[in-house]
Amino acid sequence: AREGALEVTRLIGDPRVTGDALAYAYCLRGIAYYEMGEDKTAIQNLRSADEISRSSELYPLWRGDQYYGLICERHKKYKWAAKFLRRAWEASDKTDTELAAQLKRVEKRVKKHSGANIIGNVIGGIFRGLGAIVGIG
Repeated sequence: AREGALEVTRLIGDPRVTGDALAYAYCLRGIAYYEMGEDKTAIQNLRSADEISRSSELYPLWRGDQYYGLICERHKKYKWAAKFLRRAWEASDKTDTELAAQLKRVEKRVKKHSGANIIGNVIGGIFRGLGAIVGIG
């Protein structure tokens, strides 16, 4: 990943690389930094790609949303992860099985966590109600 980031940095520095190609270069460098565990730098690169272009007929710029989603997942922000992965899936040609699996995994986590919150709220409400009835709390 480090070598890839260095190679792409050379492309980014080449004044002949512009437009969608430059956006994709930033996207690729963001992916490399994600692979190295450097999420802040990955986000900076993905954001630079977004500032240039969000879609392309030639380059899969939707990969930026995929990696935003993976970063969110790594930080346990599952709702945001699902949002970005869903956006990437919708922009893709819907043949990427790895992206499909990532989206499914994160959406499952969102459901699991929202279900746990509902149960926790119900149980908390029951205990608060019981406390009020018996005069405690």
